[in-house]
Amino acid sequence: YTRQGFTVVREQLTLLASPTRPVDPVVDWQPTTEPNSPGHPCWSWIPAFWQRTPADQRRLLQARWQGLQLRAWLSREGSAWLVQRLESDAPLDDLDGVDQARAVATLRSIDRDDPLLLHPVAADAPWLATLSWPVIQRAFVVSRGL
Repeated sequence: YTRQGFTVVREQLTLLASPTRPVDPVVDWQPTTEPNSPGHPCWSWIPAFWQRTPADQRRLLQARWQGLQLRAWLSREGSAWLVQRLESDAPLDDLDGVDQARAVATLRSIDRDDPLLLHPVAADAPWLATLSWPVIQRAFVVSRGL
């Protein structure tokens, strides 16, 4: 692509949260309805993709964690749940990398039987090293001027 004049805009990762790993912290995720206004995303795919997913193959869950209201937008992808978006009522950027990782780690409380896939996660997210979940896919968003 670079030989054709494309430049990398950003690198995105897909992470795997294995159901065999211990869950810490444990958070009670509950079903909720689609919010009237979006929260502050930690990462997000295209919301219309989630909205067009058949209702029996998607979930919208919310939980309280350390004073934050978290929402997770999930869709069924084979035997796994894809977390297309994680958002909070306040910017997670205000937290340090360790606390951001702990907020993301609450997702493991959602389903202890099926793996979770997190996509699209920015490759430079400050919480990646702390979380240490395996990267199973890398993608590059590229652009070319006309």
